[in-house]
Amino acid sequence: MKILSAQQIREADKYTIEHEPISSLDLMERAANACFRWIITRFPKKENKILVFAGNGNNGGDGLAIARLLHNAGYIVKIVLCTVAPENSRDFESQLQRINQENIETENWESFNTPHSIPQLLIDALLGTGLNRSVKGEVAQLITQINSYKTTVVSVDVPSGLFADDNSNNDGEIVRASITLTFQCPKYSFFFSENHLYIGSCYVLDIALHPDFFKKAETNKYFIVPDLIKNFLLNRTLFQHKGNFGHACIIAGSKGKIGAGILATKACISSGAALTTSVIPEAGNIILQSAVPEAMCITSGNEYIETIPTQVYEYSAIGVGPGIGNNTETQQMLKLIIQQYKGPLLLDADAINILSENKTWISFLPENTILTPHPKEFERLTGKSNSAYERHLKQIDFSVKYRVIVVLKGAYTSVSLPNGNVYFNSTGNAGMAKGGSGDVLTGLITGLMARGYMPQQAALLGVYIHGLAGDYAAKEYQTESMTAGNIITCFSKAFSEVYSEY
Repeated sequence: MKILSAQQIREADKYTIEHEPISSLDLMERAANACFRWIITRFPKKENKILVFAGNGNNGGDGLAIARLLHNAGYIVKIVLCTVAPENSRDFESQLQRINQENIETENWESFNTPHSIPQLLIDALLGTGLNRSVKGEVAQLITQINSYKTTVVSVDVPSGLFADDNSNNDGEIVRASITLTFQCPKYSFFFSENHLYIGSCYVLDIALHPDFFKKAETNKYFIVPDLIKNFLLNRTLFQHKGNFGHACIIAGSKGKIGAGILATKACISSGAALTTSVIPEAGNIILQSAVPEAMCITSGNEYIETIPTQVYEYSAIGVGPGIGNNTETQQMLKLIIQQYKGPLLLDADAINILSENKTWISFLPENTILTPHPKEFERLTGKSNSAYERHLKQIDFSVKYRVIVVLKGAYTSVSLPNGNVYFNSTGNAGMAKGGSGDVLTGLITGLMARGYMPQQAALLGVYIHGLAGDYAAKEYQTESMTAGNIITCFSKAFSEVYSEY
């Protein structure tokens, strides 16, 4: 799914109006109906008052239309009219006429007092995606009042006061929504942790903007959804054999951290790759071969991996880093892999930490090497950032400069490519924020590359499957108690879902 700018969304509205064709007022009705249908399924009780704060632009027009639909469905609705722009928009005026005809209770904000009873639901329809400066003055006071209510706040399209395209307005007042109902595609600013306070839970509502516009629209930002990854899924045919599905190599573990190697290896053998060989220190040989009998094992060193047997360079893909430590011999081992291995390569965890201590090596990374850092590891590579948004811009620059793929782990894990494109993942949950989850991702992506996926495809499919398996694990084991191993257990359900839509 393409992530479009606020200007592009306005152009999509215009294109839809001209080419469907449909009036702008009817398109507003379509958006309002999408919000209305979502609200009535989540808030079925009709006896509590719903407050709608409506600005005098098109976002406010959406709010008026939603209020009218809720009123006609039997909800107790009151509208607070708020002047946020010098003039009323044309469609806002049309919606206001309909409100007056329906005899729905309205009041101007200037005379509005805090309700005696807290509403069940407060709908924020003050400011939309056209906002181009931080909110100050009287409108900021209004937003402060909204934020003072201890109730569920639903923002229409974007929380009022938040820019859709960047994070340069956090010095202004912004509505702190519990839920954001956004139209057609998520907004770019929704993907950064500092904005979660304002966005809450986000739901993307399809309002059927013209598909031809989205096909032609240019962007470097995408949301990873099934329609994106189904285009490159690989199938198995009857007469293929294990020689057709690749031999992956996992280089992981040190004394006390053999578990990292086990998790990465288990994930790799469940990825679709035919064969998996793990390189570990002698201290983990019996442990790994007992835990993962399907994998082959090569040992190097006693407590740390020291050297790499020459046959490793012949494998279909290599994933290196989980739990390997950073002693001198291990660092030299990594340097040799970077210099000599010609196949698909993934660096994770301690491999990235070693790279951070030897930054001159970065320029020698093979093109399309995949790096899978968490934020702290990425900080060691590129320096501190003042915000998630700033870190994200560094991520894109890093991928372009060094021609590598960066999988920056976290909520909405982002995958940046050497061409400057970036993809945000739509799957996953907070229960995955536990030790070992990254090792699982390393094994999965490495196995997908060995299986035959190009590095870009393996990164996109890997983060999606990893998060989807995590979502299944959360349902079965609960977010507090689920483990990294549970994610691997749920790979089969995740793959089944992806291939069912293929």
